[in-house]
Amino acid sequence: MARITIDLEALRRIEAEMESGIEDLRKRKEVLVNRKNDLEIDVHKKESDLENKAALVESFRAQVIQSEQSLTDLKIAVDAISIPVPEPVPSEEEIKRRIKACERTLSDLGNVNLRAIEEYELKKRRYDSLMSDTADLNARIEELNKLMDDLIGKKKGLFMKSYDAVNENFKSIYAQLSGGGEAFMGLDNEDDPFAGGLMINAKPRNGKLLRLEALSGGEKSLTALSFIFAIQEYQPSPFYVLDEVDMFLDSVNAEMVAKRVRESSAKAQFIQVSLRKVTLTLADHLIGVTRPPTGISKVIMQPDIAEVSKYEEEALKKQKESKEEA
Repeated sequence: MARITIDLEALRRIEAEMESGIEDLRKRKEVLVNRKNDLEIDVHKKESDLENKAALVESFRAQVIQSEQSLTDLKIAVDAISIPVPEPVPSEEEIKRRIKACERTLSDLGNVNLRAIEEYELKKRRYDSLMSDTADLNARIEELNKLMDDLIGKKKGLFMKSYDAVNENFKSIYAQLSGGGEAFMGLDNEDDPFAGGLMINAKPRNGKLLRLEALSGGEKSLTALSFIFAIQEYQPSPFYVLDEVDMFLDSVNAEMVAKRVRESSAKAQFIQVSLRKVTLTLADHLIGVTRPPTGISKVIMQPDIAEVSKYEEEALKKQKESKEEA
């Protein structure tokens, strides 16, 4: 029994070892079976690819045969072309584009006009006549341009002559009216005076040199009057109307303007509307309009200077009040 028991244990151990080996063999078998299946799938796939490639090769062979036949036909067609073809030969896309352009041009031309040659001769004679007229017109235009340039040159010369004379008059008259001030004119564009404007610069006595826009109201009035008198000195007019031009001037400048008007009145007639006593004092003739308490306006000749002074003070007072309200 002891021996048999020992043998049994030995057999059981051998059995366990065999079962362990069998399990390893089973696992190896499964791996091999899976690998076999993968290889079989790969083989089928490769066979399918080979079949597809073989079919593709046959298709390419057929295309090669067809292309060779087409090439032979094209060579025959090229040999049959008698028109010289420029080198290098354009690409197919370029040829197609040119063909479409030519077809579009033919389509735009429309139907063929069988009288085109006769009509061309008529149009050609008409064209030649128009070209001759055009040449004559261009020659006339050139003559007119020369005449215009000549007139522009003369106009500029006359303008600059008048401008220089008026500028000199303006300087002297402004110095007279302002009691020693300075003023002068200037051109925005001296090369082409008609392309720009005219600027006036003035320097009142004991003041700064400023442009007309920067002057005060009285200084602007004095400068404008100097400019008017400067033009009047150069090219007098027979008649002048001045409407309260001395309204913004002080008494000294108003007296100077009045004296200047009286001096210029020897060459032209002046009618001046004014409420300044100094202006009325120097006037040759006075015509006034007054409104008494009755409310009926009355025209008076040679009005009383004291009454005029009262009107002047009332006007200045109203003007001051209106400025304060503004």
